[in-house]
Amino acid sequence: MFGLGVEATVSRYLQMQKPDFPYSMDDILHSASLFIPITAAVFAALYIGSEYSFGTLRNKLTVGCTRGAVYLSNLTVCTVSQLIVYLAYMVPILAVGFPLTRDSLHTPAADLVKLTLLAVAAIIATCAVLLLMSMLITSRSNAVVAESVLILVMLFAAGNIGSCLEEPEYSPDYDYNAETGQIEYIGIMPNEYYIGGTKRVIFEFLYDLLPSGQLQRVNWQDVTADYIGLAVYDLAIFAIATTAGLVIFGRKDLK
Repeated sequence: MFGLGVEATVSRYLQMQKPDFPYSMDDILHSASLFIPITAAVFAALYIGSEYSFGTLRNKLTVGCTRGAVYLSNLTVCTVSQLIVYLAYMVPILAVGFPLTRDSLHTPAADLVKLTLLAVAAIIATCAVLLLMSMLITSRSNAVVAESVLILVMLFAAGNIGSCLEEPEYSPDYDYNAETGQIEYIGIMPNEYYIGGTKRVIFEFLYDLLPSGQLQRVNWQDVTADYIGLAVYDLAIFAIATTAGLVIFGRKDLK
């Protein structure tokens, strides 16, 4: 991820040397946000799967560690690891890219901080769900497959929902004028792909609820998002997943 950040910084700096280039360095600051759920799924499944495979988990319990402490420590490791991965991508951009192009930034610093905090909240919620699956699926290979499929479904769902919500309510209409031989603008007409009414409310709710949808907002630099509302969704997901994990893992037969 650090190497990807270096590549993104160098590439964007070279692009910005061209005249009338419409983008700036802050546009790529959160470009890696959608990669984090994938790395989180692989890390959680392999890390927790190794605990099961090598008997480390049972050894921890044998020497007196409580199941709650084991669960929460694994949650901390998985979460912090992915925040470090995310930070590794941003370091080259913040340390080198921003100083080089500070006069060309488009997004206010306050909005960049809000987007970063939203990404952190979404990553924490995602890690809580993935840890729940990892602690309940004993087989490492099965955990990798199950969590990877879940993340891909979430990412594709967020992408499709976001695309549907981006459709305008009206679209321009053109017609061919046989006399002049040119395409002429007639007016606007209802867009058949626009989603409205109750269906739109449901789509917006799912888009806001899914951590992948929130990370897509961050990737798109959506500074109009309701940060507090989205953070509440993340907190709810984290609380539900962690509580369920503690209860179920507390009763799980590890023999």
